[in-house]
Amino acid sequence: MEATGYPNSSVPNSPEFVDIIMDAEPIALPANLDRSLWQNCSASVQRSLENLCQQFVQMGVPGDLLNTFLPRFLSSTDGHALDEHLVRSVQDYVCAHRSPLSFLSLVERDELCLPVLLNILKLGSAERETLFADPEAFELIRVTDGQPLAEEDFFRDVHAEITSMPDRTSAIHDMCRHYLRERLRILYGHIYGKVDIDQTLRQITVLANAICESALTVAERKLQEKRGIPCRPDGTQSAFTVIAVGELAGWEATFQTAWELFFLYDADGRTNGAKPIDNADYFEQLTREVLEILHELGTKVGQLPFVQVFRTSGDRLAIQRHAALRHFDTRGRTWERDAWVKARRVAGDQELAAEFLALMETWVYRRYYTPSDLTGVRALKRRLQQHLRQSDLHAGKIDQRPGGLDDIHGVVRLLQLINGGDVSEVRTTNSRDAIRQLGHAQFLTQNEQAGLESALHAFQRMQISLADPSQPDVKSMLDQSQATLQQILNDTFPNEAESTAIQDLILGPKPDGNVIQAALASFRFQDHHQAYKNVMALADERIAFLSSRRCRHYLSGIVAPLLTLISQTPNPDETLTNLTHVSESLGGKCVLWELFQFNAPTMELYVRLCSTSPYLSSMLVSNPGMLDELMDSLVLNKLPPLEKLKSIVADLVRNAENPDLILHEFKNAQHLTAGVRDILEKEDISRTMRFLSDVAEACVMQVASLEFNHLKQRYGTPWHNDQPSQFALFAFGKFGAQEPNYHSVMDIGLFYDGNGSTVHAHGKNGKSTTNQHFYNELVQRIAKRFNNLGAAGRLFEMDPLHSPLMSTGVLARPVQDLEQLGSAACGGLEGLQKMCSIRPVFGSPEIGQRALDQVREAVNAWSWDTISINDVIERRLQLQQNALDRNLKRSEGGTVDVEYLVRTLQMRHIRNHPQVFQASIIRTLEELANANLLSDCDAANLRHSYLRLRRIESGLRLMNTQARHDLPSNARDFRKLAYLLRSESADALLIECRQWMAKNREMFLRLMAL
Repeated sequence: MEATGYPNSSVPNSPEFVDIIMDAEPIALPANLDRSLWQNCSASVQRSLENLCQQFVQMGVPGDLLNTFLPRFLSSTDGHALDEHLVRSVQDYVCAHRSPLSFLSLVERDELCLPVLLNILKLGSAERETLFADPEAFELIRVTDGQPLAEEDFFRDVHAEITSMPDRTSAIHDMCRHYLRERLRILYGHIYGKVDIDQTLRQITVLANAICESALTVAERKLQEKRGIPCRPDGTQSAFTVIAVGELAGWEATFQTAWELFFLYDADGRTNGAKPIDNADYFEQLTREVLEILHELGTKVGQLPFVQVFRTSGDRLAIQRHAALRHFDTRGRTWERDAWVKARRVAGDQELAAEFLALMETWVYRRYYTPSDLTGVRALKRRLQQHLRQSDLHAGKIDQRPGGLDDIHGVVRLLQLINGGDVSEVRTTNSRDAIRQLGHAQFLTQNEQAGLESALHAFQRMQISLADPSQPDVKSMLDQSQATLQQILNDTFPNEAESTAIQDLILGPKPDGNVIQAALASFRFQDHHQAYKNVMALADERIAFLSSRRCRHYLSGIVAPLLTLISQTPNPDETLTNLTHVSESLGGKCVLWELFQFNAPTMELYVRLCSTSPYLSSMLVSNPGMLDELMDSLVLNKLPPLEKLKSIVADLVRNAENPDLILHEFKNAQHLTAGVRDILEKEDISRTMRFLSDVAEACVMQVASLEFNHLKQRYGTPWHNDQPSQFALFAFGKFGAQEPNYHSVMDIGLFYDGNGSTVHAHGKNGKSTTNQHFYNELVQRIAKRFNNLGAAGRLFEMDPLHSPLMSTGVLARPVQDLEQLGSAACGGLEGLQKMCSIRPVFGSPEIGQRALDQVREAVNAWSWDTISINDVIERRLQLQQNALDRNLKRSEGGTVDVEYLVRTLQMRHIRNHPQVFQASIIRTLEELANANLLSDCDAANLRHSYLRLRRIESGLRLMNTQARHDLPSNARDFRKLAYLLRSESADALLIECRQWMAKNREMFLRLMAL
């Protein structure tokens, strides 16, 4: 067959070529070509080789170079292993070369040139792309054969070249070129140059150091041009450093290792540029610029490891040295100590980094462990054990598999953390060195040391070469490593009690969403992410001098039963959020968790309070010091009596600059005590109402005394019949009956002995007024002081115009009015019913008794007939017209039925049975039963229904519902009420209410008709 040359070639045909047929066009092969190599190639490879030669001819490559290139190319590869992709890659590289002729000439001169190129192209697609984009990288690898370079010279040359670029964009471009070129060199040396794994990892780390230092220099140059140099208060330049945490710090970073960086500056101050800013802002901007450069670099190269910031508390990325040390000392977590076992400067000021790391070493390694330290270390151990047990993980990277690199590094760090306080030799950042030192100190057996070293060496090589972890031999090594690590951990804190997932969630670093959901799944939370944030807030002390480690330690001991109790509440998410807010306001949460460990009822009370009583929990939020009152309420045998309360409040108010604030705190503390005992059902509701009345009376006594003295200084002393006037302040309604609730309106009125004028002491001249004006203003000022909506809210709601003797709008009246006018002065039948609850609370006992006697006489004088009974019934029916059927007070069968019935019976029988003249509904029922005016059964039913409905009403007040007497209209609040009252269910509570209210209406109509 006739020989032909290459198409479109200026090279003449050579007699050394033999003919073959390819695509019907014969070409000639060099005579010195091994024909067996050619025949071993597939048809597609042969076509690719022809295309390659034709491309070279078109580029003007002389025939003698081709005659040398093709035989060397085929002899450099095994024909069976050669594929068309490799041929095309060679073609693409030569075409991308700055001078293809010079490269082919190099191939002719250097027999090792082509094998080096083919080995690079076999590394992978990413490496091929790097070579095509930077053909000169080939020369670096050919000359060095991928062998390690002198570290200092390499670092200096890379940093100098990058930072010599005129602008940021050029610097990043040069940074990309260096990173990819050096990555290719290191990878080639590891796979083909037989570079030791330790040297490979060190070269990768040196490259990372150079990149970080260069990024910092470029960022500083840009920022200093705009802001100037950051200075300390003394005018000297402030220092900044970048510290690596993790494998990068241990000189064992691979190309897949995340760069975890910590940014630190030494002192606050300001920059000295034309537009100065605070150092804190300068270094924050500098940090963000460094991260932005690294991010851009990663985007361009597509292979840069993930860069993340090791943060302390707060949003700042750069932290001042003292703030960082304070954070780790007061809020540092055990997992943070574990992370800082591997820490090293990678960029910035060396002196600042050395000083800081020396101080951190004393924080990381401790000779003596507190209980909270041991809790954290055990949590680290359990987390490692849990990952090692996940034998079902058959996929993933070699470092993430159970028994892989992450587990080896983690177990070694744990052993360093435990033993580094006593043996300083194990305090090293490199895992291989740490394993050797731990073995030398006999913290590892010889077999364990050998097994860990072998596994670490093998897995690091695999990670560099991206080995498939699913291969049988790899899986076998993982299983062996897994068993070794499990044995080491089992020997560390042996016989340790099992922990719960939620405990480890608190003690460990922030987990991913799946771990959070799995740990919280059994506690009925709807929003697991928010629940996790709330739980972690409970584990953190916000007060600087309190230890978060201790807080977390005690919380971990009670978190499972605490969340179990929360899960049993009607709305666990709301309960946890409220409990978090209350606990945050108290401060010293550790004391609370420690208390809960030894007193489970206290924990149950706390959960119930936060779940069902916004009224009480808001008191704790606004008044953190009331935690003592909360604790005291648990140990009290009974609520303090009125005289004790009067003594307490008198001592508190004496010489106080702000008596109103004192009264608010007193009232809140006592309401908290009552509410807690109410929730725990330690008190009958009648005793609770009596106590709430006593609290109000003690406050009224102080306010009335203060205001009387103020008015006396202004107007003088009221006189009547040539002697100082006497008066008495009275309570009416629920306050008078000593049966108020937490938010009941306090109705008051005042009687005085008679008209006259005020007189100033010692004959001093001053403004004088009438007794009527004086006492009316006294009542007004008392009411105003109680109703004032100050910073602490309203002390009590008080409406003196609501009292029965205020029908004419007068707040204070002479006691003679009752004597002269009788029932008319009391406002008729309805007024007399209200007057039956009258009770003196402050002032002259004589005036108080005269008023009581006159009210009794007015009730005695009332003429009862059928019309009066019908009037009472009609008035009662009118009150229920606008009430919802769920209203416990005014709707059919509500508490007003009982009150109207009892007051009516009281007024009808007072003439013959004066003992029934009682202010209290409950006491009146008892006297009516004692006088056989009510059957024991009816009296007991009325008493029980009244107290039960008032107890439910008390629950509504603790819940702070908008409608104070209405059962909740939505199911969620109804469930909350049932939980507060310890009812079986919301439905059971509703049925109970309906039954008692139906019985009330039946007794009301039946007994009124008698």
